[in-house]
Amino acid sequence: AVAAGVYGTDHYVEFATPSFSSFYLNAAGVVLPLKFISFGITEKSNGAQLAWEVVKDNLIKDFEIEYRNDGSYFMQLDVVGQNEFTFAGNDSWLYNYLDVSDHHSKVFYRVKMNDHTGKSIYSKIVSIDLAGYGSDIFSVYPNPASKRLFIKSNGRGLNISAALLNSTGQQIKNFGKLPAQDLIELDMDKLSTGIYVLKIADGASNKVYYKKIVKL
Repeated sequence: AVAAGVYGTDHYVEFATPSFSSFYLNAAGVVLPLKFISFGITEKSNGAQLAWEVVKDNLIKDFEIEYRNDGSYFMQLDVVGQNEFTFAGNDSWLYNYLDVSDHHSKVFYRVKMNDHTGKSIYSKIVSIDLAGYGSDIFSVYPNPASKRLFIKSNGRGLNISAALLNSTGQQIKNFGKLPAQDLIELDMDKLSTGIYVLKIADGASNKVYYKKIVKL
């Protein structure tokens, strides 16, 4: 007779054998459950750095990164493919994702892991307080932008330089040191439609801020 069960988080199988001769376990057809090992978040100068580790499983399809602000519903932020890990161990994969969105509030994150059979599991929920993240210094509008983008001082003169990065982090336009005035206009007219990141270096605080910009 064969008996199987669960002990804690482990699975076991029991069976009788008439001798101590060799025997083998055939794992064919056995599907192990999807499993998160860890999920954490760290505040960076350019956003919120998410990191999660999962048990290596070739059935994994992708990861849906979801977020919500206080009092809102979870919304999809991005999708990371199974092969986009930053480190591969013997039994696990480690993933990293940097969120440079303009939240200006406490933000909650979770990751949904999907496999090729249609099954999914969620990570635990982590949070970070990004209230005031650059908002005490300046604001950027309109966003999405078409031909012009404005940087407005929030209560004090600006002492900044700016550059525009593409979605892979490569600098495609350097605006240089900007005029020390309360409202600065940036020309976006000749840029292709897409998602960009505006890098703003504040000379007064020696901090660098990143703003996700959608170009129409």
